[in-house]
Parts: sequence; C-alpha cells; structure tokens
Amino acid sequence: MLKRFFTFFLYGTFDKSTFEGIEGRRGRANKNALRFVSFVTIILVAILSVMAITLGSSFNYTLNRANLPIYYISIILSLIMLILSHILRSNNYYLNLVMIYIQVGIIYLLGIYLGTSAAPSANAVIFAVMLVAMSMLINDHPYRINLLSLLMYLLFLYWSHEIKGTNFFRTDMINGMFSLIISTIVCIFIEHLRLSDWRSTRALNRKQAELLELSRHDGLTGLYNRRALDEFLSTIYNTDQPVALIMSDLNGLKSTNDSLGHNAGDDLILRAVKLLSTDFNGQHLYRMGGDEFLAIVIGDTEESVNKKIVDFKSHCEKQNVSMAVGMNYVNPPFTNYEEYIRVADELMYRDKSEYYKKHDRRKR
Repeated sequence: MLKRFFTFFLYGTFDKSTFEGIEGRRGRANKNALRFVSFVTIILVAILSVMAITLGSSFNYTLNRANLPIYYISIILSLIMLILSHILRSNNYYLNLVMIYIQVGIIYLLGIYLGTSAAPSANAVIFAVMLVAMSMLINDHPYRINLLSLLMYLLFLYWSHEIKGTNFFRTDMINGMFSLIISTIVCIFIEHLRLSDWRSTRALNRKQAELLELSRHDGLTGLYNRRALDEFLSTIYNTDQPVALIMSDLNGLKSTNDSLGHNAGDDLILRAVKLLSTDFNGQHLYRMGGDEFLAIVIGDTEESVNKKIVDFKSHCEKQNVSMAVGMNYVNPPFTNYEEYIRVADELMYRDKSEYYKKHDRRKR
C-alpha cells in the first residue's frame, strides 16, 4: 500500500506501465505549452513595460521603471524560447521538456524578483500564485515538477530573507509554504488526469485499430477480404513493375458440403488456403467469395508466375485438392484493376469448365 502511494506521489499514477508510448504525446504537449506560455509571457511583460514607461510606480510597484531591465530580459529570453519552439520542429520528449522547464524557470525568476527586490515592503502574492499556476503547465513526472517548485520556493525565501523585514519574510514563508503544498497536490492530480485521459485514448485507438484490422480479414481463413483488396489496389497503380493477378476456385466444394457437411467443406477451404499461402507467399492473398481466391504477385516474370501455378496445381493434386486457376499478367502502366481481375476470372472459369468436362458436373 505504501509503495503504491509513493508511486502515485512521484508519478501521478499507481501503475508505471501507463507511461508506455506516451513520450511522443508529452513531447507535443510540452511544445504546445511552451509556445503558449512564452507568447503569453511576452505579451503580458510587454504590457507591463509600456505601463511602467507611461504610468510609473505611483500606480503599482510592478510598474516601477527600475523593473524595466528585468522585463526586457524576460521578453528577450521568452522570445528566444518561442522562436526555438518553431525552429526545432522535433516532438522529442526530452528536448521539449528542457525547453518548457527553462521557460517556466524564467517566469519563476521574474516572480521572485517582483516578490522581493521590486516590493521589499509588500507580501509576495504574485510568486505564491505562480507556484500553483506553473505546476499545471508542464507535462512531466510530478516529482520533477515539484522539485523545481521547491527549489524556486527556497530561492524565493533566501531573497525575501535578504531583502525584506522579519514580518514580511515570515508572511512570505507561510504563504509560500501553503502555495507549495497546494502546488504539489494540484500537480499530482493534474498529471493523474492527463495520464488517465491518455490511457483511455490509447485503449480506444487500439480497439479501433483491432476492429479495423478485423474488418479487413476473412473470419474463416484469416486472409484479406475485398475491402482490404480495394485498399491495396489503390496503392499500386503507380508501380513500375508487372503485376500477375491469379484467380483460383475450389472444385467440388458443393459436393463436399452436401455429402460430408460444412465442417468438411471448411476444412477443404483451409487446406486450399494453406497451399495458396505456401506457393504464392501469402503476402497478397484475398478471399473473394465462398471458394474463390485472388493472389497478386508483383515483380515476377510471366514465366516464373506460370511455373508457380504449375507447382501449385501439382501440390494440390498431392493433397487431394482440386483448384481451377486463371492468371492475367499485366505490364505497367495500369488503368483498371477491376477489368484485369475480370479477365483473370474468365480464364479461371475456362479452366474450371475443362475440369468438369472430365468430371461429373453434379460434383461441383
């Protein structure tokens, strides 16, 4: 129980396997956060700078003109981070993580300055708010984010002790401690919600991918179906290699179903599929219908394909499986695969007719 709590405290989850496959998403999330935070920082600090120039410190201590050098440095550094986030297009997790930590560090240091040097006689409300807000911007393990917050809190206390009076220092210490505690809790639960969302999305995507893959396969044989065939054919119109379309059909399936039952018929289909997969490599093999199959061979010579067909028929005969076969060998460029398949289908039916001239047609 203690180990689970410790894991949750460090990582925002009870199960560290949650991190599998999410570094890319974290990289993208940190890049987007970096762009947003650096842009907003530039705008807000630029507004403060303009107001400091026009209104002066009589309005608010953040508008003291003495703050302008710090504001300018913050704007320049944030602008550099914004430019880098657009130049470096990588979604690398660690690169974007380092950059978002640098940007948040810039904001923290600005908050420390405004809470100490800029306001030696005031409570550091801005820094206390920053402690809570900044922890929600970084996509990382909570213990690293909280470690950064702790280091900035200690740095803030040091400067507050050096610059402010005892009463203000005590108030800053208490306010900062409460903010740090709230920041730690918020950081852990924000990361827990992120991980839960990513885990649910990943599970949904996997399920959708599995369903899509199932929809592209025949249930009995495991071969690709017509949907998968249409998808594949749309990708090979521009190939510069010849394509052989080999249609095949089981002879005697109906007779087997009628005399021995459909289980025997299914077994005959599976035996035929095994032979097809062996002789035509099984890479582009499709079940077109009940006992019709299409094999696609790309890049082989016509002589080589014809030899494969002869070997296939020989293997079928040895296994007591009879298949009618028709092959259409097409050279590029390609225009209409449906027509090419139709030609192969016609040739296959011619072969089937020759078979039934020698065998009883009632045993189809």
